[in-house]
Amino acid sequence: MHFRDAIIFAEHFLGMDMKPRAFGLRWLVAISVVVLTGFAVNQAIAQSQCDYAACPANTTYHDGGCYDSPQFLTNVQSHTLAVCNTGDTLNRDTGNCHKPNCFGGIGAICQTKPLCPSGTTYTGSGTSPTGTYGVCQMGPNGPGGAIDHQLVYCDAGWALNTTAGTCRHCPLLGGGLVPLHLQLPDLVIRRVWLEDARTGAPVPTVQKAHPFLACFTVANTGAGASGTFRIGAGGVGIPGSPFQDHAGLAVGATRDGCVTFATTPSLGKYRLAVTADSLHAIAESNETNNDAWLIVNVTP
Repeated sequence: MHFRDAIIFAEHFLGMDMKPRAFGLRWLVAISVVVLTGFAVNQAIAQSQCDYAACPANTTYHDGGCYDSPQFLTNVQSHTLAVCNTGDTLNRDTGNCHKPNCFGGIGAICQTKPLCPSGTTYTGSGTSPTGTYGVCQMGPNGPGGAIDHQLVYCDAGWALNTTAGTCRHCPLLGGGLVPLHLQLPDLVIRRVWLEDARTGAPVPTVQKAHPFLACFTVANTGAGASGTFRIGAGGVGIPGSPFQDHAGLAVGATRDGCVTFATTPSLGKYRLAVTADSLHAIAESNETNNDAWLIVNVTP
């Protein structure tokens, strides 16, 4: 976009008539438009580099499968499961695979790397006159082995995420410290299990036509607290999608909950999905890791 085009665009979009007497303002607005336009293009490119289709070309994605025809709801046909490359995550809503540690959207302007060297484990953080440090533990190597702790700082210009044990650098923001409005939450389902709705006891299978609970642990692994959100469940082929509404979750916090299925499908095995932020109400640093699955075996 040329500066003259940017000026015309700004005048039309902002409803401003920038006369020659405001020549300095016109150039300022034009430069801002060019920068923002380039930033938006870079964001789109970054997102495309992070995501790719799970299904081959000439197939249609639906509910975890790749079908030869888009008429998967009316015709019986063979299909294959949608599979991502090793280590990548499938977004079951879109059928796209997401590469880990690859940030589109807001995250595309930041870089992230582990604080602790290979062979050590991040165990916590603290502060000193120098700044915030992380504690990296080595050992024990076997029962009774020695444990060594090392205090490690992020490189200059990088900021420590004390929850994840990673260092973040945001060059387009002028350094490693992320402004408050960019410190986003990241809601994930850590664990899913089944319980008998009558007794509340964990069960490995569910009995046909009897109510059961799908229970979960949700965690906020992001850099900011979340607002209120909904946990939804489904995928077993019965009417209705049970859900549970939750209050906000602080950084690093976890919470258990359960949703109730009033009945079961017919005998067999089904893939039950539990989704954090099922209404997509929360802006998150990673929008592709909200789902978890569990195989439900319905018995007589």
